[in-house]
Amino acid sequence: MKTIKFARKYLPLAIFIAVLGGCGGGGDGGGAQPTNAVASTPSFPVEATFTSLVSKSSTFNASATDAAGNSYALGITLTAGPDKVNTLIHPSSLRTYLQASILKKNGVTASTSSSEIYYSATPLLVWGNVNGSKNTMLVKKQTALPAMAKVGTAGAFYSGKNYKDNSTLFPDQQDVSWSLEADTATTAWLCLNTTITPALAVSASATSVEADCFRIDQNGSVSGFKSDFTQWGTTLKFR
Repeated sequence: MKTIKFARKYLPLAIFIAVLGGCGGGGDGGGAQPTNAVASTPSFPVEATFTSLVSKSSTFNASATDAAGNSYALGITLTAGPDKVNTLIHPSSLRTYLQASILKKNGVTASTSSSEIYYSATPLLVWGNVNGSKNTMLVKKQTALPAMAKVGTAGAFYSGKNYKDNSTLFPDQQDVSWSLEADTATTAWLCLNTTITPALAVSASATSVEADCFRIDQNGSVSGFKSDFTQWGTTLKFR
């Protein structure tokens, strides 16, 4: 996703990106509204929730407004894909899902994007993704997700390199972690946090930081979504 000021060339696996909504039963999850956060004491399912998100077809819509008053509408669709082999990413067959997004600014389409993400289950591991015909993200390091976690905990998930324009020169660095953040006494925000550091960044502000969060209950059912994206010293908060 990218806007006039935001240059996101690789969709985080908005798992992974994630990025879904209404994942409990598919369909449109609606925008999650801000709440007065309350720290939960129960444990919440981490790996099972993310696995459910990538194995079902879902759609999510959220909106944001920038400091200048411009309005943004984001629509994201996840579709479970077939098992397939992509030797650029892994020598054996992997599971896939497709992530498509459309971003509108003041009612006019500003960008569209699609990615094919490759992963394996039990444990859930991401291996890479293909964005268009020329851009590939290859995972270099993986960390298994915990089965359960409490609010306030976080950990690494995966990291890798974004190769652009069919070139192995100057790949961007992508680091992804997970975290559980406070929401209510019975729900929490399960977040996928993605940092992309350009190889040829002219300043530290060129690094993009994104948090894609899903409101879940103790069963892992998703009832809301929010996303914060920061780059060039500006943040968009999608709700």
